[in-house]
Amino acid sequence: MKKTILLLFVCALGKTLAAQTIYQESGDMKMLAGEKKMSVQYDFSSFNMGDDTLEAAYLKSRRDDLNAKGAGRGDNFVERWNNNKTAHWEVKFEDLFNKYSKMQVQQNATDAKYTMIIKVTTVFPGLLNVGVMGGASTYISCNVLIVETGHPDKILSNTLMKHVMGAQCGMLPDDPGLCVQEAFARLGKDLVAYMKKSM
Repeated sequence: MKKTILLLFVCALGKTLAAQTIYQESGDMKMLAGEKKMSVQYDFSSFNMGDDTLEAAYLKSRRDDLNAKGAGRGDNFVERWNNNKTAHWEVKFEDLFNKYSKMQVQQNATDAKYTMIIKVTTVFPGLLNVGVMGGASTYISCNVLIVETGHPDKILSNTLMKHVMGAQCGMLPDDPGLCVQEAFARLGKDLVAYMKKSM
């Protein structure tokens, strides 16, 4: 039976209620009880931008649009976007997870028994090309997979973290990727709270 935790927040234009929801898709996290360290990996290979637009299509559109307005502007945008993943998204998640959990996560921790894989499925960086003034809260969705270290195909737990809210970001900001970091911080904090209830 799936376990569901439902948290409500106001998103988008502040007129509709969206749900931050946690679904235990398969397995459980009881094996983590007593563990002091866990390795963590990130999978950004295929995610959408809050609609049916894939990241690759979004970045191509922004690159072409900005390069048309000024040589190199689009290339710089894509470079900043990709750098934010390691410089801010991953760092924020790990900082907040480790702040609230006795079990610490660390990338490439080969001595850890278990590995957490954060498979990102959605990144909403504010109001993409919506013709509305103002801003909207960023959010992310991801599957949190727990596997045995060295055996990524052996999935022991699959938890869907849906619509994890971040900071508000204005329409088409100069660096929307930076706005997303607060959603990853929230992911780290909320995941710890869920794990404590699950173990």
